[in-house]
Amino acid sequence: YFDDVPRGNVIMVKNIPLGLESQDIRDAFQSATGTVTSCKMGNDGTARISFERPGDAKKAVATFDHGELNGKIIRVNITG
Repeated sequence: YFDDVPRGNVIMVKNIPLGLESQDIRDAFQSATGTVTSCKMGNDGTARISFERPGDAKKAVATFDHGELNGKIIRVNITG
């Protein structure tokens, strides 16, 4: 579902705390990094987020990787 997104604009977020919704994740990343164009949550504590610009995806990794979200350490990396 991210096939039409330019390369370098998509990140994977892992270890998302239970109870957070897609909109919570979207809001957190958008307020700190840049325009989020899509946020899809998996059932396994992951989310794929696409950004308008590759620079925003890179900033998301730099800002959030190994960071804390609701008491859990999350992992963030560029996937596409």
